[in-house]
Amino acid sequence: MSESLVRVLFVLLCGAIGLLGPTLQGGGGQAAMAGVSAGLLFGLLVVLLEQRLRHVPGKTILQALAGFVVGLLVGRVAYAAVGGERLEAGMARLLTALTPGRGVLPLV
Repeated sequence: MSESLVRVLFVLLCGAIGLLGPTLQGGGGQAAMAGVSAGLLFGLLVVLLEQRLRHVPGKTILQALAGFVVGLLVGRVAYAAVGGERLEAGMARLLTALTPGRGVLPLV
């Protein structure tokens, strides 16, 4: 199968899945149209993103993913500090494990 045919089938499958939710819940025509539209839009965005990421080196993608995860962790800690919330024990253990020199993950 050619790549373009697979992409078209993926977009159509996303649209069909978008139709499936409202249909199973007994939704009317507007809900079904919204589901199909959302599914087709999601499928199209995934295909466009896949085409753009094809030209990006894997190392760059992994660095961006690592930065995203670290940003989420730092944001959670900052939110807990400002909001006066306590960190859950699991989050505290994770941050301790990621601390250089104290944890199990050395910085390279």
